[in-house]
Amino acid sequence: MSGLEPMPLPQELSWPEITTAAIAGVHRQVNALERNRPSPYGNLELDPWTMHCDGCCAEMAVAKFFHHYWTPYVTGSLEGLIDVGQEIMVRSVRKWEHSLIVHPNEPDGLPFYLVVCRPPVFWLAGWLWGGEAKQERFWREDGGVRWPAFFAPRSELRQVAQGFTPA
Repeated sequence: MSGLEPMPLPQELSWPEITTAAIAGVHRQVNALERNRPSPYGNLELDPWTMHCDGCCAEMAVAKFFHHYWTPYVTGSLEGLIDVGQEIMVRSVRKWEHSLIVHPNEPDGLPFYLVVCRPPVFWLAGWLWGGEAKQERFWREDGGVRWPAFFAPRSELRQVAQGFTPA
């Protein structure tokens, strides 16, 4: 990409929408506890309740931005599921400087969107195709990461465009 960070686009969720998404996040975490399902990527030291709630809100924000219906998957394994429709993967973060994380086993042909969570506004910070994110230069497995993965910095992401769904 250009090396310049794309301009994040805001997507505001109403408080009832945030409540709905947060309840789905709570359901995901309760289901994980009930099934003794560990985090697939070693997020044990983080607050899984917050991660699930933020993730669901980010998914809903992306769905709303692209005028898709959001189906909140809350039971069973979440591995292999697509976050929005049948075409969009979503990654949520709290800090602007965080990267888009893509794991080696995730699809190359789907777009991955990075969303910065600042309720009630969720900032679509950029996106990459899964295959684009899997560049050797983005690979990290050092002590600063919880799980080996590709960490694409925001300066490498594509600009999100209103009305354009890449899939």
